[in-house]
Amino acid sequence: MIDYLMEGFGMGSIVVNVRMEESDKERLENEAKDRQINFSELLREKICSTPRMYQKLEKWVKQLSELTGFAPHTIVENTLIGVIASRDAEHAVYGDFARTLDEFQIIETGVITGDELYQRIFDERLQEYKERRERELLQSEAAGAPLDDDEKTFLIGRRKGRAWLESDEFRAASQEYEKIRSLALEARQSGLVPKECKKSDTLIAELWSSYKAGRLPEQDFVTMVSQVTTAKWK
Repeated sequence: MIDYLMEGFGMGSIVVNVRMEESDKERLENEAKDRQINFSELLREKICSTPRMYQKLEKWVKQLSELTGFAPHTIVENTLIGVIASRDAEHAVYGDFARTLDEFQIIETGVITGDELYQRIFDERLQEYKERRERELLQSEAAGAPLDDDEKTFLIGRRKGRAWLESDEFRAASQEYEKIRSLALEARQSGLVPKECKKSDTLIAELWSSYKAGRLPEQDFVTMVSQVTTAKWK
């Protein structure tokens, strides 16, 4: 434990003696350095003002406050109420079930928060919402509903549905696939590829192209397509 003397400034100011762990002092000093303020200023802020929020959250709350006219604390409170209500509604439908709260994750180095927590949850939700939107658009397609350009682009990016099958990207991918199949078949028919070879057509075609172009000696080609593990060719 260490003692740190924090002095106030101006009329009515006081002197505060703060006791903290060495590790806490180091963490706070790093925060002060990152924010380009001195250590005493940071301590005064921690003691005398509202705790500093995660930067993205602070910006989000400020923007919503300006947009809605609600006070920042109301924005935070109503957001949390929305989260709780959503989970209670889920519980009402599905009943009791084991659930991991994504917001409260602990690893060996401690509680996950800040950018790391944001990115973890963002990545999980992004995949979840992509899959949900894909299902919804495929259902719309199956029902004969027209899709707008943005919706078609989304399905093309996912390589799903009629939008994908009717796209230029699908035609280009099909041509590339046929080219790969043709090269792989040519390689297999050459007698240089063992019948028991389990390598992918893509790898065989790539190696065969290099062999035909003179960049890969015949013995190396035979060795690579005969290996049990997939060879990586650059």
